[in-house]
Amino acid sequence: ILGSDQRISQGSSDARTDTIMVMNIGNSDGKIKLVSFMRDTLVNIPGVSYSDYSNDQKLNVAFNIGEQDNNQGAELMRQTLKDNFDINIKYYVMLDFETFAEAIDTLFPDGVTIDAKFGTVDGEAVSSVDVPDDLSMDDSGNVPDQTIAVGEQQMNGQTLLNYARFRKDDDGDYGRTTRQQQVVTAII
Repeated sequence: ILGSDQRISQGSSDARTDTIMVMNIGNSDGKIKLVSFMRDTLVNIPGVSYSDYSNDQKLNVAFNIGEQDNNQGAELMRQTLKDNFDINIKYYVMLDFETFAEAIDTLFPDGVTIDAKFGTVDGEAVSSVDVPDDLSMDDSGNVPDQTIAVGEQQMNGQTLLNYARFRKDDDGDYGRTTRQQQVVTAII
């Protein structure tokens, strides 16, 4: 599952994958398994890294480099995961901001139930946070904030996207990865 940070104003060669997950369906125990890869994990990218021994590129850069090569971002990401982690990816799903929000609103017209959780901000517990609302970006590139309260609530596609992308609490990208897994689990 690849979640692109592509915005309306960008071409695909400007995009990176902020969400990188591998889902295993149809195991012998019948459970769905999900693992996230941190976007800043240092890896060797086939044809890009200096040597097999120098992990000198961030994982999410693989998608960007591949997109610059005739829109092969997902394929280069697949190959990078194979080469670095010996994971054979057969299929992938690629989502950008608009596609994610529209899919959620179509599949769940009443929203998705989420127990919103955030880490501390500057060491203090919070009852809500202001998150960037990329889908509401104006023509000048200004991105307004949306306030999301802590606790159980119904989220539409846009709010769910904003919740899953937030990383400005003290948990940083770890918190974002946890929220992304929470969102995917709720959708499933």
